[in-house]
Amino acid sequence: MSYRGRTLVINNLAASSLWHKLACVDPPPNLLANIQAQLVDFFWDGLHWIPQSVLHLPKEEGGQGLVQLSSRAAAFRLQFIQRLLTGPRDLVWRAAAIDVYIEK
Repeated sequence: MSYRGRTLVINNLAASSLWHKLACVDPPPNLLANIQAQLVDFFWDGLHWIPQSVLHLPKEEGGQGLVQLSSRAAAFRLQFIQRLLTGPRDLVWRAAAIDVYIEK
């Protein structure tokens, strides 16, 4: 399988199955790192040719456009906080969400 094909498999099949879960639950820190390492190993087929950070760059910048799970999880958290702060005041879940974030 080509590198582009592997990127498509990782981004569209493997990582996309995590998006709903990441939007709902904050995973343990080492879980995303372990999954990311397995995805990078799949991409390279065990032989790492360039640094992992280069894989995450867009194709136009010399990378492969491989998704970075920790960044995407952080983006989901920011989207949630943005909806919490700027959404309608009568949201049913607003009071519970504020209590959870204040406790942390």
